[in-house]
Amino acid sequence: IEKELSRTLKSTLQLATWKGTQVVMKCVQVPDEGPVRKASSVSSKQDITASRPMQMHDVNEELLEELLHEIELLSSLRHPDLVLFLGACLDKDSPVICVTEYMPGGDLERYYIAKRRQNQTDRWRPPLNQIVDWCLAVGRALSFLHTRDAEPIVHRDLKPLNLLLTKHLEVK
Repeated sequence: IEKELSRTLKSTLQLATWKGTQVVMKCVQVPDEGPVRKASSVSSKQDITASRPMQMHDVNEELLEELLHEIELLSSLRHPDLVLFLGACLDKDSPVICVTEYMPGGDLERYYIAKRRQNQTDRWRPPLNQIVDWCLAVGRALSFLHTRDAEPIVHRDLKPLNLLLTKHLEVK
């Protein structure tokens, strides 16, 4: 585990290295009042057990089911314009963790905010060819999800915060 990327009411995202590759590990957020393992690592890197429950019954069952559904869904999807699912920890005595590719460019919303700040302006637009590339990638991904032979998938939460950028600024 290298560092915590973000924390919401539902989950924690950690940057980690797996088999020499940077990945994102998503686990269900642990309630503050619940028992948690203490970090025992002496290195400067974070120990994911510091925010993980001692027992599976320490996590919110609804959030756990939501993460398990996400793992089931992501494990069935492969498309170049979708974030790649790499695996999951489903061990009975360990927290459930979803592992995906790391998108070092961050999300599109924060990218725009950074560009506005960098250019010291309230309005900033990327070059037209970049906008077209992003639109095409999103369109291909949505077409793939909506026209699956299995049950079609509707994202229902498409927004800049959920569009992630690769190191080459390609959107997924």
